[in-house]
Amino acid sequence: MSAYVFEKSLIRGMMLKRKSQFTALVDIDGEELIAHIPTTNRIGDVENKNLPCLLSYHDDPKRKLKYDIEAVLLLDDENWAGINRILSNKLVEHFFNEHELDEIVSDFSNV
Repeated sequence: MSAYVFEKSLIRGMMLKRKSQFTALVDIDGEELIAHIPTTNRIGDVENKNLPCLLSYHDDPKRKLKYDIEAVLLLDDENWAGINRILSNKLVEHFFNEHELDEIVSDFSNV
């Protein structure tokens, strides 16, 4: 199984607080910015204040916000939780080819 590689390296930051359903105030190397949260759900019982996070940067002039929060750190340096639900679909495509996906879908349709 091959590793999934982001187009650009993720940036480590700190989610200072959630501003809205889709945005959060983050600190990246001492600079406070607004980042997009690509999930509308709560992140379990985790309080969204001073939470280490990994962000992706997007240099698209059509985008309002340049950063997406991809993951948050739950307990220690090894327990990152991915929160980008859009990325989940990309990961499924990456790790399974079409034939394997057809087998999985047919397995579930027989349940």
